Amino acid sequence: MLKEMNIKVAQLSTSRGCLANCSFCVTKLYHKAWRGRSAVRMVDEIEDLKKRYGIRAFNIIDCSFEDPQISGERLKEFSSEILRRNLVISYYVHLRAESLKDVDINLLKLLKKSGLVTACIGLESGNEEDLKLYHKRASLSDVMNAIDICKKLDIHIDPGFINFNPYTTIQKLDQNINFLKKYGYASNPDYLLKSTFLYKGTQLYELAKKDNLMLRKIEKGRCFRFMEHGIVDLYNYVYEYLKEHEQNKLNYPAICHSASFLNVGISCMKHLLREDGFKSALEVLLEYCRDVLKINNSLNERNSDWFSALIELGKEGWNREKADNLSRKILPQEFLSESALKYSFLKQRLKIQMTKCNVSLELVYLINAILF
Repeated sequence: MLKEMNIKVAQLSTSRGCLANCSFCVTKLYHKAWRGRSAVRMVDEIEDLKKRYGIRAFNIIDCSFEDPQISGERLKEFSSEILRRNLVISYYVHLRAESLKDVDINLLKLLKKSGLVTACIGLESGNEEDLKLYHKRASLSDVMNAIDICKKLDIHIDPGFINFNPYTTIQKLDQNINFLKKYGYASNPDYLLKSTFLYKGTQLYELAKKDNLMLRKIEKGRCFRFMEHGIVDLYNYVYEYLKEHEQNKLNYPAICHSASFLNVGISCMKHLLREDGFKSALEVLLEYCRDVLKINNSLNERNSDWFSALIELGKEGWNREKADNLSRKILPQEFLSESALKYSFLKQRLKIQMTKCNVSLELVYLINAILF
């Protein structure tokens, strides 16, 4: 199938289970204990896929790649084995924020050298109360430390974030949006709307069920009621304005994709172009990154200011007419349309420029998979 479909990104499972105990996660319902493959067998599979199908980008789908955490020996063996075999690849993993608290910085540098380009890290919240509700081992300080470490090492973060849950309050939202703005994540409007899904059997589901907060069917992307009166008006308004407004139905997914999701693929391309020595193609890609960052910064500012203004309105007492006026002033649909068009232009320009660069056939296929 990989050959027939010309797939250039492969998913790889190297373990089952997770040592954490997040209240919203179903992993513990299916895997009571952690078990993992040896580093040699992991790299054997990577090498085989690279040789047989030319695959150089890997999405490692383990719940938490750092487990079992005992001095990080498994990760050291994995990254060292990749380097020993001279496998020039890139890979994406899932990590927990608290794992980076006491991590040996040399281990992270080794992982980076072996091809780690992006880490999906469960940041989950910008306030301590929700982190405790989710039974996260990481404190807010640990979360911020994880971001800072990855930034220093140029490891891209694909953030896991939950803005809304049944126990959301105006104060928590205030802290969350300040956090998202500080780190630039508010550029992706999807993070403003992110709500936890309550899976049957999880601790958070049982708590919400006990408090009679479960809905019979999904309403605007959520399966629960809010305990605090007034949050539902804010949530529904944001959902309708971003996802259901006639002008924004196509803009929303385009902006979400270009503001952050596409950057996972871009980080992979950047690494491989640099390692393979394709300087002209790398410079084209870096120019794209610089231009995208300008749009991201503008969206980050506007999205966060708009959401903060709606929070303040919620504190006063919700008023739809005032909310519409704030939206037209701070985040008009025309601005969102213009941002989507700018992203589209940059993506099209990158496609054209990349086709003119002299890169290997393997990378041509990978670039096509990411951009087209």
